[in-house]
Amino acid sequence: MFNLLKYEVYKKYKTLLASLTIIAIIELICIYYLYDSFNKAGSAIIIYTLLGIAGMVFLLVENINTYKSDLFKKSGYMLFLTPNNGYKILGSKVIFSLVENIVGFLIYFSLGLMNYKILLSNYTEHEVLRFFSTIQQNLSHYDISILNVFYVCLIIVFAWFNFTLSIYLAMTIYKSVLSNVKRGGLISFGLFLVINFFIQKFYDLFFSEVFNIDFTTKSMLFPSLFTLGIVSVALFFSTSYLLDKKVNL
Repeated sequence: MFNLLKYEVYKKYKTLLASLTIIAIIELICIYYLYDSFNKAGSAIIIYTLLGIAGMVFLLVENINTYKSDLFKKSGYMLFLTPNNGYKILGSKVIFSLVENIVGFLIYFSLGLMNYKILLSNYTEHEVLRFFSTIQQNLSHYDISILNVFYVCLIIVFAWFNFTLSIYLAMTIYKSVLSNVKRGGLISFGLFLVINFFIQKFYDLFFSEVFNIDFTTKSMLFPSLFTLGIVSVALFFSTSYLLDKKVNL
C-alpha cells in the first residue's frame, strides 16, 4: 500500500506544486485588493469564491483523469501487474484523493479566515456589515458561526468526494462488465446517473437537513459524516470488487 501511495504522489506532485503556486498568486492578488480600497475588497471576495469553485472542479477532473489513465491507458497496465489486488490499488487512490481534498479544503478555509481578518482590520465594522448586509439579511434566521461554516464546508467536501467515487464506479463498470457491449460507454453513463440518483435519495432519507445551519454543530456533523461514510464504503467496495475480479486489461 505504501508503495502505491508513493506512486500516486510521484504522478501528481508536479501538478500539486503548480496548483499551490497558482493559489499563492491568486491569494496575493486578493490581499492586494483587500488592502487597496473597500471597493476592491468586493473583487477580492469574488476572486476568492471563484478560486474555491475552480479548486473543486480541478480536484474532480484531476482525480478522474488519473484513474482513467490507469484504467484505460497502457501506462496503467504495469500497475495491475504488481502484486496488489484491486482493493489495494483503489484504496491508495482513495486515500490520496481524500487527503488531497481535505488538505485543499483546509488551505482554502485558512485563506478565507485570513482574508476576513484583513477585511476587519482595515475597515470599520459598519463598512464590513454593510458589505455583507444582503447575505446577512438572507441568512438572518440561521445560527452563523465560523465553526458551523467550517462543518458545512467539510460535509460538502466529503459529498464531493463521494461524487468522485461514483464516477470511479461507472468507469470501472464500463471497463469490466460492459467492455464488450455495444454502446457500453453510453450505458455506463446512464448507470452513473442512476447511481447518483439513489445516492441522493439515500442522503435525503438520513440527513435532508444537513445544510440547515440551525442545527448545532455536533448534531449536524457526526450523523452527516456517518451517512457520507456509508456511501463511501459502498462505492469503494463495489468498485474494488469489479477492479479486482472483473476488469480485463
